[in-house]
Amino acid sequence: MVTVFCWIKVPSQRSGGVVDKLKEIKEVVEAAAVYGHYDVIVKIKAPNMEVIDELIMDKIQSLESVESTETYVVVGSMHWKRK
Repeated sequence: MVTVFCWIKVPSQRSGGVVDKLKEIKEVVEAAAVYGHYDVIVKIKAPNMEVIDELIMDKIQSLESVESTETYVVVGSMHWKRK
């Protein structure tokens, strides 16, 4: 399983609409509007990088209002999660 975090830049007052659209993508496990240079942060889990590539390039970047994305792949051996 591959985990990535994707930061998304959108125009003013469009974050909520993008978060709503991201709910429709099954690999998106978490999404939130945030303050800062980027407007939305997304956590994605997929079985492999091919799925991640398709998801970012074909689904997320093609959403109306998405201006740009920046994606970070989690280093699996150095990832922990509080339970």
